Amino acid sequence: MNPYVLVALLCSFLFAVGAILCKYSMRKLKTDVHPDIFELAWFLVRNRIWFLGVFISLVTNVVVLQIQSVLDLSVIHSILTSTYIFTLLLGYLFLDEELTPGQWFGTLTVIVGTTAILFIGEPITGTETRIGNLMLLSILSMSIISSLLLFAKTCERINYEITYAISAGIAFGNCQVYVKASTNMIEDQTGSFSVLSLQSISEFLNIWPSLALILFSVTGFLCMHISFSHGKISICVALLAVISRTISTSSGYYIYGENFPPVKILSILIILTGVLIITLTSLKKEERIPSPA
Repeated sequence: MNPYVLVALLCSFLFAVGAILCKYSMRKLKTDVHPDIFELAWFLVRNRIWFLGVFISLVTNVVVLQIQSVLDLSVIHSILTSTYIFTLLLGYLFLDEELTPGQWFGTLTVIVGTTAILFIGEPITGTETRIGNLMLLSILSMSIISSLLLFAKTCERINYEITYAISAGIAFGNCQVYVKASTNMIEDQTGSFSVLSLQSISEFLNIWPSLALILFSVTGFLCMHISFSHGKISICVALLAVISRTISTSSGYYIYGENFPPVKILSILIILTGVLIITLTSLKKEERIPSPA
């Protein structure tokens, strides 16, 4: 087994820890209405637990950056889907969020698919970046995000946290794709990429895909935290996970030319099915909870 695969699994757990800390830090934010973004920002910058959660997530992202420069996008982000499983279980243990039989079944399904991905024989098969397809994905994604945010702002009959979670998922999916594009470009220019190399970091900050990466990162970060501020983490992270992973894994094929043998396809489908089961059962569970008078 490739050692990077095991590190990716560890990163998925650390991402979950970061998300739980961020959600836990917001328990003191009392609001039943659409939060003002400046009020939310002022609340967060004074919150040490939130900063710890963000710090863990940032450090983990640096590690993922190195892993993603080596492994196929479809492999690493299939493994990172288990972030949601860890988040679900940690939310159950530390945030008192109840799990339904459907959520437990979905969890088991994702674990089965992830285990199969861990033992794929060829986790490195990708080729050069197809820039035309990458730009098409970006334009389409930003158009959908803009439409969703406008809809959330103007329509009072929807659960806005779900709309923001979907937007965050689209944005973070593009982030994952652009990280791979950036590391590919640096490897083409210098022959290698390392997060410990000043040359690699300098190149990373100066190439054009990094600008798109920053745009999608900021968009996803803001949408995720607005979603967390009111919605349940079991629902918000589920939507974010299934959308971002669908974008990143499928991009491995149509942007990076990765090989998709039957075992990989089946494993990915099992993982996405499990997350979809969890998402749907979480939404149904939320609908059954009566609104406070």
